[in-house]
Amino acid sequence: MACTVVLVSSQLITTLSALAYLRHRNIHGTDLRVLSLEQLDHVHSAHAFEEVLIRLAARDGHRCVFEALSTFPEEPEGLFCDYLLLPRIDHKQGQAVLKGCSPDVVIELGESIGVETKLYSFQARRLRCRSILHSLELRPRLKLEHSYLVPLDRAINQSRLQHFLDCCSDFSAMIGQRSNASKPAINFINGDVLLCLPYLKVKKWHLRVEVFGRVKGIKCAQKFYDWQYFLTRVQSYVNGLRTNGEFGPRLYVQAHPKNHQNLKLIEQQLNRGLKGICNVELKVLPC
Repeated sequence: MACTVVLVSSQLITTLSALAYLRHRNIHGTDLRVLSLEQLDHVHSAHAFEEVLIRLAARDGHRCVFEALSTFPEEPEGLFCDYLLLPRIDHKQGQAVLKGCSPDVVIELGESIGVETKLYSFQARRLRCRSILHSLELRPRLKLEHSYLVPLDRAINQSRLQHFLDCCSDFSAMIGQRSNASKPAINFINGDVLLCLPYLKVKKWHLRVEVFGRVKGIKCAQKFYDWQYFLTRVQSYVNGLRTNGEFGPRLYVQAHPKNHQNLKLIEQQLNRGLKGICNVELKVLPC
């Protein structure tokens, strides 16, 4: 009998990370059901690359289908599966799917490429712990595994990392075969650097409340939470770049798709933070 796997995945990179996990665990030939966001207009959504991901999963023998989360049944008898793969078990989407199926094993892979969830605030971690304990109390026979690609207390598993890189490489090659769209005219030369930023949360309010569906409060000048954390690391890296005679290296910055409205702010902050450090030509790319 074929193994049944349900995967909750909103982002393309999350789906690739999950496929790499299955490959690493030598789990092949499954009936793979991918549940994705209802908002299909998100540029980072796995749904935008559905056909390619189905073909990529088929390379490992998976019979893959995509569905929206809203179509998933809420009744416990709705679906039985062997494995339920979640970015986070405490997230509302993960909890909703857990109510609608009866898995033997729940595997928390971590968000994005599989980053461990200890990076949240103390309050968020406390609520998370409470949510997990509640789920286990409701289903005492449920087996929960935490399997992160990027753990914080031990080294990265090189074999699993290689599987992830292979999945990304295979996906990139398949997209290249499929796409006839014109590519951006960026000619990289030796010494140029491409910096890919994670999602940067923007602070817009000093204080805000929601009254009858409307947000009111005291606005502030837009700035990023934890900007100094990223800037310090960018400064440290750029400082080590070597200049080619009178011309410095070109630094291309690729922002996260969710920050597509914040490109000017990112450029201003980087120009201000890198001023005087190194003769670098900065260019922020569109999302």
